[in-house]
Amino acid sequence: MRPSTVTLARLALSATLGAALLGGCAAKDGAHDGWTRFGAAGASSEHSPTVALGSLRGDERSIAIEGTIEEVCLVKGCWIVLRDDAGRQVFVRFRDYGFFVPRNAAGHRAVLLGDARVVTVSVDQLRHFAEDAGRSPTEIAAITQPEQRLEFLADTVWIEGAGLEPPYPQRR
Repeated sequence: MRPSTVTLARLALSATLGAALLGGCAAKDGAHDGWTRFGAAGASSEHSPTVALGSLRGDERSIAIEGTIEEVCLVKGCWIVLRDDAGRQVFVRFRDYGFFVPRNAAGHRAVLLGDARVVTVSVDQLRHFAEDAGRSPTEIAAITQPEQRLEFLADTVWIEGAGLEPPYPQRR
């Protein structure tokens, strides 16, 4: 029986994370075996259960989720939309605005570690996200109500594949 892409991705990620933990640190640039890490170093999915997007309730802590990056903030890479193989999506932000991902990461497979939560997003914030995504002025103006939604707050993002541009530089 042939392993699925998800199984192969988990194996590659486990090998990468295991090598990083055993070696004391990840590769200098956070890249190994076709996966690149953004965010917290040394994070491992081995001790974080993988939860399907469709079963998230918003109260899960220290979990892993996986899927394909559907959309990325075009301004800084400060948020993404992750889609699973069944088409379910979750909006992802990065803890404490502490890191960004490449703006050309859409279409790449990813494994994320962090927490799920239910939040109420204001009209101003929804419009800001729509601007970041390159939506038209008409689409932005049509946003008139706050939205309660499930979000994922990521500590670490592992992205598979080559050709990722460097993330937007952080100024702290």
